Amino acid sequence: MTSRSTPRTWLRGSTIVVLAAVLVGGILRILGTRWGLPYGLHPDEWTIVQGAVDMAARNSFEPSLFLRPDHVEIKLSYLAYTLYSVGLHGMPVPVAYASDPGTFLLISRLITAILGTAMIAVAAAIGRRFSRSVGAIAAVLFALFPPFVQHSHYATPDIPLALASMVVMLALMYYVSRPGLVSLLVASAGVSISIAIKYPGAISAVMIAIVVVVVALRDRRPLRILGHGAAAIAGVVVFLFVISPVLFTNITGVVTAIQKEARTEHSGADGLGWGGNMLFYAESYVVVAGVLLTLASILGVVLAIRMRRLIALPLALGFVTWIILSVVALHWERWAIPMFLSPLLFAAIGGWYVYRFVGQRWDARRWRTPVAAAVAVLVLLNLGTGSIAVVARLLAPDSRIESAQAYADFGVTRTTAVDEGFSPLVPNGPMFLDDFVRWEGDRVVPIDDEREFFALSSCVHDRFWTAEKYADERAMYDAIRADYPLVLQVDVVPPRERTGIEPWNIVSAISETAAFARGELGGCTLEVYRITD
Repeated sequence: MTSRSTPRTWLRGSTIVVLAAVLVGGILRILGTRWGLPYGLHPDEWTIVQGAVDMAARNSFEPSLFLRPDHVEIKLSYLAYTLYSVGLHGMPVPVAYASDPGTFLLISRLITAILGTAMIAVAAAIGRRFSRSVGAIAAVLFALFPPFVQHSHYATPDIPLALASMVVMLALMYYVSRPGLVSLLVASAGVSISIAIKYPGAISAVMIAIVVVVVALRDRRPLRILGHGAAAIAGVVVFLFVISPVLFTNITGVVTAIQKEARTEHSGADGLGWGGNMLFYAESYVVVAGVLLTLASILGVVLAIRMRRLIALPLALGFVTWIILSVVALHWERWAIPMFLSPLLFAAIGGWYVYRFVGQRWDARRWRTPVAAAVAVLVLLNLGTGSIAVVARLLAPDSRIESAQAYADFGVTRTTAVDEGFSPLVPNGPMFLDDFVRWEGDRVVPIDDEREFFALSSCVHDRFWTAEKYADERAMYDAIRADYPLVLQVDVVPPRERTGIEPWNIVSAISETAAFARGELGGCTLEVYRITD
């Protein structure tokens, strides 16, 4: 009787774990969505919000912006805006937006939060293809992983793209188990959605090609490569046309946007090269996930290969993205969101199967559970405290909002100050100083002689301390600080340093959260210098 009831007990337990992960993860993703409202403090959120408002103003369901291209999120926001404005308030979207723009930004952020929460459920479904235990572990990891929590708060494409990539993974896992057109076309639809969200989503098509070829060779049916390959290509094209026809009817807009986004230089985000970019993204995972979870990720890959679990092949999509996207000249931490999918999923596989294998050795059973419990506590504390610190920063007052009155009291305005942006004057974007200043001997002076202040922000100039190539920019800031009196400084809680060592990360996350609980500010360190002769 005991042996029969155990599986049912675990079934209930694993389901409860998944549901709890969805609940906790959803709360973590929603808590900070009012960050900076009604101001838009994130530099990339305007695309989705303005794109949806523009659609409503034109009474069209086709976006006119092609930047990333963000068409899925723009259309979802347009539908939600219409429901809110017309359905609840009986007024057109542009009219309602003009009177309360913050609410519309909040709606778009909530859409991202919902999609981020859905990632937890899909992670459980992917893990369940191995076992219910792996599914439960994957759900917990995805619920608490700090970058997923952070970017689920923004109206940006990174989390929607990650969810679409997971749909491709899951569909291809079904295809590996039973090759057929249904699962293949679902994967193709996932690729189309990915492309309509962000152009690099096309990388998912590479994973379809790999899986189709490998499975056909496994089944000794090489001709299937041609048939299923053609079906996948046709599916991607047809689904993409259905999702956003304007991507086909306005090729010029698409090409122009891709050329603009494919620039090779951006302050603080270029110059590493292919190998440097790969190392940057790998380090971005290790310092957040920690050494233990990284080790579990490596073990998961090794065990999947040794066990010849071909069903794990689609999970390599994140690694494929890592390799291909590292070729791009620029590197951004948020670009790593789809890359993180693979190591996290393999960590769930590695952690569970190592626990099982150790349990098969009688001499190890006595210490297996306490060691596993200690490791799990460290991993969960590392991820959990990190996510709480992320939410605490979003809930804390932001210096760009809190300092607006101080700027006004000192007379620091758009017309009196040389402002580098990410400040009370320009909250959500940079205004690089070298466009507005010149060297006069060994002094930095404004091009416009009427300016009275230099307004500096750490959210801009900190990027110039990342590489030696910015020596000229650093010299400019050093000259300003040496030559002009500081009249206003607003300090904030700096971003914490993460090392990948779990106890260090846990302590630093708790310290950061405590600082925000004491009322300290988030945002950018601000400095105002008075221009004197």
